[in-house]
This record gives sequence, structure tokens and C-alpha cells, in this order.
Amino acid sequence: MERATPSPLSNALFRAKVLALQGQRLGEDFIAKPRKFSKSDATDGKVLIEVRSKLWREDDPREWANEQGKVQNLRVAARVLNGLKIPAGETFSFWKQIGRTTAAKGYVRGRQIQEGCLIPARGGGICQLTNMLYEAALDAGFQIVERHPHTRRVPGAPANKPDATVAWNHIDLRFSPRQDVVLKVELTAEELVVSFRGEQSAKRTPLPLVQERPSKSANSCASCGMEDCFRHEVETITKGRRAVLVDAVWPEYAPYLSEIGLADDLFMTPLDPRRFDRPTYAWPVNEAGEVYAATAQTLIRSWRSRKLAKEGPARRRAALESDEALSRAYAMHLTSDVVSLLVYQQFLPFLWRDGVLGGRRYEVLMTRLPMRELQCRLDVASASSPSRKSLSDFRADDWMVDAEWKALLGAERIVTPHSEVAALFPEKTSLLPWTLPPSHEVVKGNAIAFPGPAIARKGSEVVRDVARELNVPVVLAGSDLEAPGFWSDVEMRRQTGFWLDGVACVVQPALMEDQPRKLLQALACGVPVVATKECGISARPGLVIAERGEFVDAVRDLIRISI
Repeated sequence: MERATPSPLSNALFRAKVLALQGQRLGEDFIAKPRKFSKSDATDGKVLIEVRSKLWREDDPREWANEQGKVQNLRVAARVLNGLKIPAGETFSFWKQIGRTTAAKGYVRGRQIQEGCLIPARGGGICQLTNMLYEAALDAGFQIVERHPHTRRVPGAPANKPDATVAWNHIDLRFSPRQDVVLKVELTAEELVVSFRGEQSAKRTPLPLVQERPSKSANSCASCGMEDCFRHEVETITKGRRAVLVDAVWPEYAPYLSEIGLADDLFMTPLDPRRFDRPTYAWPVNEAGEVYAATAQTLIRSWRSRKLAKEGPARRRAALESDEALSRAYAMHLTSDVVSLLVYQQFLPFLWRDGVLGGRRYEVLMTRLPMRELQCRLDVASASSPSRKSLSDFRADDWMVDAEWKALLGAERIVTPHSEVAALFPEKTSLLPWTLPPSHEVVKGNAIAFPGPAIARKGSEVVRDVARELNVPVVLAGSDLEAPGFWSDVEMRRQTGFWLDGVACVVQPALMEDQPRKLLQALACGVPVVATKECGISARPGLVIAERGEFVDAVRDLIRISI
């Protein structure tokens, strides 16, 4: 039997019916007063039930826009539900937790069944989540308080799976657990994952699935062919695009981005180099399809940085806060058609926490070791040198460390020139060559140069001891943050010209080094370098990689050769 074309009159009658049901629901909720639950910070507790389903189900190009919209709506809903603590005997109401699916909350158009048709509607597609919540609740043996089946079969939905539709605010999903549980809702690049966590109690009894199967399938507006329908729209077919999220330019990354191509990409940068002549942000934005610049957040960061010019915990905390502000600005402009990301490492904790990475493939431009590894090294160093307070004066919050690590594990690929970083993820890392700066003619001498800054984690104590034992002067190329008297018995030279003049070799016994630019400059100028492997430069002519206890002998040999 041929289907009748929907009409404005049938739509008006449908709306009137919905309004009546919403009014009825308001009255019921006024009496029942369903609770809105708070979130739990607890990460422990056993996984009682976990269910998974594919996010991307459509191969028809006409459905891509609605599929991307669905995944975006699932991201937003997951942020709200993930971590909810539901006490035993309390009733969970989907709509009480989610609220109305408005544009202000980040919801976009996805597919929703109305009058037997799959139409584009704001918040559409979240029934995939309610299906899974219903399935998990059944398997956990929760009491099902309210559940409604779809009126039509949804194309692409797996057969013989639990089915629970919702519609604001008259068709709801409600259930009551028999023990305290924490709800987890997360998106990977390919799957939606729903689980309940808690302490194992009495043996659970899964509830039988009561499944009313609709006899007819819903036709999708995008592909039904009813062009005379009042709802018909000409949809723009887009398979999705990539967004590139960066901060200050690295000379290794700018050519890499040009090489992989940016023509269809959304390029997100702190400042637009076409408007601001700042070499710090001189990215190849002219090659990108679209550019977004977080100008306000960047200017605020610059102002804060000048106020906190001295190295220390306050400056490092401010840097993390600025990264968070920049991350949020970028996230607000990631549209639903952005299906993959190429992202600077510093934004990962915040993007992971806010669910922005969910449902997207992503690669990471890594600029340093993970915080987990950095802080572990600092803890070891601090335990052996408790008097060196700069080794223990700052640690990132635990959630931030954990979020960054999880995001790195979920990345498809890591891109970095840092050999120490590459060694952590050997199976999925592309190691770029470091870019050497232009060479500069230097006058050789007998001093050792310390790039600095003079602080414990950069190895200032080792440099001082080397200088004392070999009786050689030190050229400090960075700021001196050590206490008065630290350099006693050492001849300190302040350069008035090029920092490598009068230098026999450059010494960097760092516990950690993100950008060894000074070392690269020395190598480009033919000045030998002694450094720890933590500086991230692979073996090459002119570079001696040494352990901290080997620096005296290594420096002595280089000075003997150079002079």
C-alpha cells in the first residue's frame, strides 16, 4: 500500500496531541517530583553492566548530515549523564536529567520519528542512547518504571535489541536501580558505551525483554523521494571534515600540515596571522578551508603571562587555565560535520573531560611528555633532592593527568619530533625530524653554555658541579632562578653578543626538555652539545647523549677537542 504524503494539517493535529500529552506530564511530575541526580567523582567500583553499539551506521550519502547530527547530540547528552550517581530505589527520568534539547546546549538536527517518518529534528538520534540505557537496566535487573517502543522500525538499527523511544516531555524512559550505581556514558571514535558501576551485591536477575515490534519501517525524509511533502528539504551532502587545533607554531609542524593538506579543514588558531603579524602564530592558514581564531582568549592569556613573568607554580597554573579557556573556545566552534581532529597535546585533558573527542577520530601533535610521565620523574627527583623545592612545587590535578593519558591512548596517531615522546607510543608515532635554525659564525672559547633556565629540573646543579670540577666559566643563556650564592666558586659570564661566542660546548643535563631549540641552534653552528636523552634529540654528529653522572667526563673530552 502506497503511503500518503504528510500534510500541514496532519502535522498540526500531531502538535496539538503532543501539547496535550506534555501538559499531562507536567501535572504528573508536579505530583511525583522526579529527582535530578548529582555526579560522582568516584572512578572506582566494578562494572556491573556494560553495553556497546556502533555510532556510525549509515552508508547512504543522503543520510550523512543526520548521522553526524545524531553523534553530536549523543556527545552532548553523554556529557550530562556521564557520572550520575543514582541511589537505590530512586527513579531515574531521562528527561529530568537531560532537559529540553535546545541549540543553546549544543544540540543539532538529527533523525527523529514523527508521524511514521524519520525527519530532521533538533536532538534527533538520542534514542540510540535510551535504547542502550533500557538494555543495561534490563540486564542489571532494575525496575522498569516507564518505557515506550518506537512506532516504526528505524533503518540501520540492530534487530532484536531492546527498544525505548523518548520525546520531550511526554514520552520518557524511567527505571529504578536496586542498589546504588554510577552511570557512565562515553563515546569512542566508533562506539557508544553505556555502563553501570557499583559494588557487587546480591545476584542480579535480568528482567525479560518485553518487545513490541512495529510492523512497518519509517521512511527517512533524506531518502524517501517524496519531494511534494511540505517537510522536504534539499540537504547538503557532506561526508565530514577535519579540524586542526593548534597553539604557538612549531617549525616542525607547519610544513607537516602543509604536506598533509588543509584544503577542506577547519583551522583553529589563537590568532589569525592574516590579521596579526605575530611569528609565534604564523601557521599556513591560507591553505585551510576555514579559519577560526580565539582572539579574545589569546589576548587575555598574553596579559596574564606578562603579569606572571617569573617561573613558578602560579605561572604554570595560569598556563593550564589559559589552555582550558582556549580549548573551550575551540570546542564551541566544532560543528557536527567535524568528524576528525588534529590537535595539540595541551588541549587533550579538557577536550576529553568535556566529551569533545567522543565519536571522532583524532591525531595528536605532541609537544612534551605526558603529564603522568613528567610528574613521575619529578617525584623521583624530589625524593632524592628534597631541598630542591622547585621539583615539588607544582603538580597538575589528578583528573587532568588521567584525562590526558586516556586521550593519548585513544589517539589514532601521535606526531612529534621528540624522541622520548615517540618511545612511549612506538606503534603509532610518526617521528618528525627536528628543524635546525640558520647557522651563525661563532668564536670558540673555553666556556660551557647552559641554555637554562637555571632551575633544578633543567640540571643547574649538574652544570655548577661540572664547572667547579673542570674550573671553566659558565655562560647562562636563560634566566637565573636559583637562590643567591648558588653559583659561588663558578665564573659566570654574561654575553653581550651572540650567546655561543667563547663557548667550547653546550651542556643540558635536563630531567625534561620540551623544545631543545638552543641545543639545535648550537648543533647548526657547529658547537658540540652534551645532553641527556630527556632532551628528545636523536643521535647525530656533534651531540653526546650522557647520563647526569657522566657529564664531567663528557664535557672534559669536548673541551679538550675544542680548544
